[in-house]
Amino acid sequence: MQRTAIYARVSTGRQVKEGESVQAQLKALHEYVSSHDDLILVGEFVDEGISGQKSEERDELQRLLTMVKNNEIDLILFCKLDRFFRSMRYYVNTQELLDKHHVQWKSLFENYDTTTPQGRLIVSQMMSIAQFEAENTTQRINAVFEYKIQRGEVLSGKQPIGYSIVDKRLVLNEDAPAVAKAFEVYANTGKLFKAIEAFETMTGREYKIAKNFKELLRNEKYTGCFRGNANYCPPIVSKELFDTVQRILDARPTHQRYHDHIFSGLLYCAECGKRMGVNKYKREVKHGSYYVVSYFCNEHKRRHGTCPNRTTYTEAKIEEFLLGNIQGQISYIYGEKSSDDDAIRRKEIEKKIEVTKAKLKRLKDLYILGDFEINDYISKKEALEEELSISEAELNKIESAVPNEYVELALLGNVKMIYSGLHTNEEKKVFWANLIKKIWIGTDRSIKIELP
Repeated sequence: MQRTAIYARVSTGRQVKEGESVQAQLKALHEYVSSHDDLILVGEFVDEGISGQKSEERDELQRLLTMVKNNEIDLILFCKLDRFFRSMRYYVNTQELLDKHHVQWKSLFENYDTTTPQGRLIVSQMMSIAQFEAENTTQRINAVFEYKIQRGEVLSGKQPIGYSIVDKRLVLNEDAPAVAKAFEVYANTGKLFKAIEAFETMTGREYKIAKNFKELLRNEKYTGCFRGNANYCPPIVSKELFDTVQRILDARPTHQRYHDHIFSGLLYCAECGKRMGVNKYKREVKHGSYYVVSYFCNEHKRRHGTCPNRTTYTEAKIEEFLLGNIQGQISYIYGEKSSDDDAIRRKEIEKKIEVTKAKLKRLKDLYILGDFEINDYISKKEALEEELSISEAELNKIESAVPNEYVELALLGNVKMIYSGLHTNEEKKVFWANLIKKIWIGTDRSIKIELP
């Protein structure tokens, strides 16, 4: 008696095809086993909705191969070759395993003989064709998706909260203001539950799964951008606010810790470019003890010295450096100025842009009336367009000079004074995540600040 296992698989898009559904495959396989007295069924394995190219994600296939390794199977039955094998590399590796444990396989609807060199050659050719078809299909699907994304069309019927689908495109709905408010609250507090509370207050609905709300805050579609299309859909939040929220999310620990480290997620090794690790230890002193938090390069400490950066900095030292240097860097990058100065200068440039546009229109009208020769018109037009371009660039610089309210406060006030009013590590973490993009630590103990 041959111990026989039957295997069936369908990808989601093929389940409706006649003859390839799971039920159809299993019916044919069971009938074949029942009609052969020398076969005894020892296992049924089914992978549904999984691509054949993702063998590592096919749980039932992996369970089947475990039985092969344990010498519990003599024969594997499937309906078609591409239900079991899908790539040449996978076929070669799996066939080697089956040969090692003396396991045969049979395709019900195809006639293959792997006991002869000619038979193995035919199977190899068929596997090459199957792999080619699979890769071609993937390319075609990706091309369709890319085309739809560039046109601003949705890929499925599932849409983010705050959007509805109209004519295959995302449009804002009544939940959009609540989503925007949640982003603002999280950027200002760094607390997920407060963002959820703000959302629930505005919508009147309960949001039950907190981790899903974190995924909401990660969705780039809320900036209007998706997979390289900057105008994919109407934005709900600005790119600056979205980036601030991402920095705070990155800075948060992946699991609950006793100590909320102020700079976790912000520190990077200047040598290997990897994010730095954090350690906390207890230091005994004469009249008690206290905890010291320090940061180090993971690649050096935990990866057997693959990075030469041996620098270790305590949280207190980094805090001291930032408080002594951040004010100067912000002032240098964004300039010493007040909000009133910005408002006055913005109005001046906007007026200049308006006048230049009026001149361009007037110039065009005069050219149409025949008051200018073509060369003279082009020369004057190019000069005015260059003037307009310079003014618009200057206006854009002013509008983007202060990315968030924390930098605005740092410009107008004293960073040390503002920081002294923060009483918890959570508040300090949010403060630095809003103010700083990355902190680079070098092998020479140098610290470089990268602003948003």
